[in-house]
Amino acid sequence: MGVSALPNVLELLEEHQVKVYDLEAPDKFDGLSGWAGKIPVVVVNRRFPADRKRLTALHELAHLILEFAKDRFTPKEIERLCHCFAGAALMPKEVFLAEFGGKRDAVIWNELFEVKRDFGISIAAIMARARNLGLITENYYIRFNVALNTKGWRNLEPVEFAGQEQSNRFEQLLYRAASSELVSLSKAASLAGKPLAAFRESLQLVP
Repeated sequence: MGVSALPNVLELLEEHQVKVYDLEAPDKFDGLSGWAGKIPVVVVNRRFPADRKRLTALHELAHLILEFAKDRFTPKEIERLCHCFAGAALMPKEVFLAEFGGKRDAVIWNELFEVKRDFGISIAAIMARARNLGLITENYYIRFNVALNTKGWRNLEPVEFAGQEQSNRFEQLLYRAASSELVSLSKAASLAGKPLAAFRESLQLVP
């Protein structure tokens, strides 16, 4: 993966044979992961902003590739460790140290906004990463979260990551299956979540 900012996490997962499905879902749903036989599958909520989808996808990847001894970790601890993995994937330690510096007694909001714009990681995840690396104290992290909630930024942060996070592989495979008559047009339309007429209209055969 390297240490540069990841341009498109969902595309990266697909390039490594992880099937990603971008699902229209209620706000309470972030994502899930599992196996279809030997095929790894990650599902994310398309309604969320790009930075949240990136973190969710990598969190779900952690569930797929990491092994946790269930007699050592509670479900809550496993969720926290998967979040740690996601934050580290978005900003490896050496990159984070270069951007954040060493131990800090205070952080300015604008710093967090710029890091988010560059790396596609939420300001909440940035500060969690700083806490995990021992760069801020637990008390400062708690104060940050109180301030985040007070400002109403827990679910809607004031700046957005400009990159695009969307999965196209499913649609690509669906169109290939339809054009090769591996599935009927009605079945393909159903899988695409479109009326049959709209799906048929979207098919544009190359002369």
